[in-house]
Formats: sequence, structure tokens, C-alpha cells
Amino acid sequence: FKFCKTIAFQPDPTMMLLMGIKMSLTKNPTNPITTKPIAVRKATLVNSLRSGLWQRLTRRTLSLAKSLSGSKTLSRASIATIYGARERERERERERQRQRKREL
Repeated sequence: FKFCKTIAFQPDPTMMLLMGIKMSLTKNPTNPITTKPIAVRKATLVNSLRSGLWQRLTRRTLSLAKSLSGSKTLSRASIATIYGARERERERERERQRQRKREL
């Protein structure tokens, strides 16, 4: 017995209705429709190749995007290096200007 939401007990079904079946249960059933194995192998191969190519294209595209974005962004260390190099270059230029003034 099962308990239902309507607070009533219903007995378990004891018989299965076979409606619309045109075959005898004592005879061997008809062969089910099966797909051809060569077609299945071919479809599997095509889907595998398509998936592999898509994965390779996606991976290369993402890798390219990451490498391009990495060259545009600057880390703190690279900013400090660039800033320090510019400061050293400015200091050298100032020193050259002082030497020119002394020579005149």
C-alpha cells in the first residue's frame, strides 16, 4: 500500500496493461531497429575530430589573447624598472648639459 497526498491508501498495481501491442508474448520479439556499425564509427570519428579541432582553435585563441594582454599590462617591477631607467636617462642628460655649460 502507498500513502498518497489525499490521505488515502491505494493498493500497489498488480497487473500491467498491455495496450496497443500487436505481438504475442510467447513468440520471439521482432528484431529491434539497429544502426549500422560503420555509420556509428564514422559519426564518432567525425565528432571526435570536430571536437579536437574546436578545442585546439579555442586553446590557441585564448593563448594568443593572453600573450597579447600580457604585453600590454605592466607589473610593478616593470614599471619600477622603466621609471628607474627614465630617471637615469634624465640624470645623464642633465649631466651632459652641465658639462656643455662648463665648456662654454
